[in-house]
Amino acid sequence: MNFIFVSPNFPVRYFKWVEALRDHGVCVLGIGDSPSFDVHPRLQNALTEYYYVSDLSNYEKMLAACRYYENKYGKIDYIESDNEWWLNADAKLREALNVNTGFFPADMLKIKAKSAMKECFLRGGAKTMRYTLLDGPVDLEKALSFIATVGYPVFVKPNVGVGASESFALHDEAAVKKFLAKKLPETYIMEEYIEGTIVSFDGLCDSYGNVVFCASDHFPTPVAKVVNEDLDYYYYNNPFSLPFVDLDGGDKLVIQ
Repeated sequence: MNFIFVSPNFPVRYFKWVEALRDHGVCVLGIGDSPSFDVHPRLQNALTEYYYVSDLSNYEKMLAACRYYENKYGKIDYIESDNEWWLNADAKLREALNVNTGFFPADMLKIKAKSAMKECFLRGGAKTMRYTLLDGPVDLEKALSFIATVGYPVFVKPNVGVGASESFALHDEAAVKKFLAKKLPETYIMEEYIEGTIVSFDGLCDSYGNVVFCASDHFPTPVAKVVNEDLDYYYYNNPFSLPFVDLDGGDKLVIQ
């Protein structure tokens, strides 16, 4: 099995993934933006080969690296990065090399856009916060109509984004008008505001969709609050077999 691992050098701890793959008989082929001499020794020892690309966002150079590996080692079975930043690039490379073990570009919306994710959750029977999409001043009446239904405050954030950058609550009409005073840099999602404890469910599935490992992260302080108020960030990680704990004393749990 040939596995192309994009950016195996960052974060440094990723060498553990590569070692595990190697120990299971996988040929792991790395493409990274650190020169070979700067790659962690354990990563160097675990990789079958390492290919240096100065800019991982340069699609042509990345495709050339993948083609090199394909010509040398044969059919590529996986292209993965384990890093959300490179999801779109990974998808394009899979499509170019006909690697069918992951997402293609046409699949990206449902795993990158919050609004598309919500539709998937709803189809699966999971509750989500109500929302509307906004692009700027033309959507002011749309936003106010939405707020008339869900009430203040509302929460706004990029529809496609990582973390909590440019994410905050709007508490009154003046704040909404200020927010929509000019065209937004990208499409934003406005959601009803829910108070509660944030709890994640994280799991790994086998090839049949069975969960073989799962855990739960509990976030006492919302990430947006950490970013906007420059607070310390911490969370608790529990095996999923342990009961949920409401750390804030409220009566609601929010599943990310």
